[in-house]
Amino acid sequence: EKIVEIKESLKGKHLLPLSSFIKKSSCKLEAITYFLAVLELSKLGEVSTFTDGEEIFITPVFKLSISSP
Repeated sequence: EKIVEIKESLKGKHLLPLSSFIKKSSCKLEAITYFLAVLELSKLGEVSTFTDGEEIFITPVFKLSISSP
């Protein structure tokens, strides 16, 4: 459920702070679930994460499709 929500939030955007999901969490368990969803998306190669030292950012991974003639 959180994976789908994160993917939907990234549509049309190049960058999202993880804190935007953590802030709207109603409890610690939900915040942890968002974090685990980001880790899973990263493992699947669908998002990339980086930090500026204070914030963790999520960015979609754009995959090129090359068709053979």
